[in-house]
Amino acid sequence: MLLPMLLLQFLMTAVTVYRGRRRKFKDDHPHCRHCGYDLFGQPAPLLICNECGLSLSAKGSVVVGFKPRKPGLILIVITLLLFPCVYVGDNVYFWMRAGNWIPYAPTNWVISSTGSKDFMKQQNAMAEVTRRIASQTLTDAQWEAIAQAAIADRSQPVDFWDIGWQPIMKTAWVGHHLSDSTRQKYRNCLITKIRTTDFGHGLLVRDELEKLDACP
Repeated sequence: MLLPMLLLQFLMTAVTVYRGRRRKFKDDHPHCRHCGYDLFGQPAPLLICNECGLSLSAKGSVVVGFKPRKPGLILIVITLLLFPCVYVGDNVYFWMRAGNWIPYAPTNWVISSTGSKDFMKQQNAMAEVTRRIASQTLTDAQWEAIAQAAIADRSQPVDFWDIGWQPIMKTAWVGHHLSDSTRQKYRNCLITKIRTTDFGHGLLVRDELEKLDACP
């Protein structure tokens, strides 16, 4: 229902603008192009507009005939565009909040969004990182950025860990995409978590560490 209404409003706006541009000449007197001042009867040669001070010696600075502005049409155009602009803006805001822009974003933005506090945005970012890993289009620098994001996630309490990092980091280990220092930093993060968390959560962390150490 809203789409036909929006199309109708845009059509009405276009017709109103067209009519505004086609407004009739008021007279056949010479006028200043800048301010519309009537130059009829002024002593010649007139070099400067008496109203706005614009030089009249330049080509096109004087026009014959005057098209008066119609503020009513301007108000109608603004009114007609108000609802579509609000509607489109609200949908764009929702689209951005939901993270639907992530598949079109640069990889560095996507990686950064994996740490978002917005659950939907964070999950969309994780899914997009996984998709780009599968497409094998990531650079070494981007892999390092992914590892830093994973380390930031693993530094949180275990209850808030995203299990999606486990297959991602395993792929990084198997493919040798990370530097030795980054690999060791990630391992140290897991080891620290094993020592500081309870037994049940420690088993979860230990399982991830053992799988990484088993990688060739």
